[in-house]
Amino acid sequence: MSSDVTDVRREWRIVCRIDADAIVLVDIFAKTTQRTPKWIIETCQRRFALYDRDSEEGVR
Repeated sequence: MSSDVTDVRREWRIVCRIDADAIVLVDIFAKTTQRTPKWIIETCQRRFALYDRDSEEGVR
């Protein structure tokens, strides 16, 4: 899930997921284009996967 937030000078994108027991924020960045760059999408997917792996192992 991603959401956009606008302040006085800039628009921000927040990439997050809502789980049963947590809100997982994996990135917040300033929007400069309409499309999210591929490298940001890949980074967020990797961070979600790491979070899921650590959650299964009880690392939280």
